Amino acid sequence: MRRFVPLLVVLAIVVTFIETAFIHELSHLGLAYLLGIPVVQFYWIDPVLKVPSVYFDVAGWSWRLSVIQFGGGIVTGTVWGILHGQLLRRGYLDRSGAWWAFGAWLAILTVWQFGQGLIEGALHGMYIEGAREFGSASRMMQIAFMTMGFLLHVTATKGGLTRWRNKAPNPD
Repeated sequence: MRRFVPLLVVLAIVVTFIETAFIHELSHLGLAYLLGIPVVQFYWIDPVLKVPSVYFDVAGWSWRLSVIQFGGGIVTGTVWGILHGQLLRRGYLDRSGAWWAFGAWLAILTVWQFGQGLIEGALHGMYIEGAREFGSASRMMQIAFMTMGFLLHVTATKGGLTRWRNKAPNPD
């Protein structure tokens, strides 16, 4: 079973990434429905921006539209943050390097999604403009949030990765 652990970690990372996009966009749609804002179009992958997108029938700024734009990342970040916290609280992240890596991935997703909510909500024009370029300001902010998530995980687990690296090999 141990030889399948790296494969399971990679599979878990891929699945959580897909679920992140699903939860994020579903949050936008759900909040639009709850706040009574009609959805004009929904693209799982927008053909122009190459990202999942929801378009609403609202002209100008409104508090409801702002809530919807912030909500995708904040709801998704909350979901992954709760899962990461539960794994940390129950000691799963101390069991092996694979669990630690999965926890690191969840922490990265958590903080990235909170940051994504802030970028989409407060800096929506910059977010849309920067969606086409890797070196844009919004992309650099996303990378900064992802780095903060990783550092938060390392701090929360007290640098757990070094424990496995420094363990003496089992003579058996």
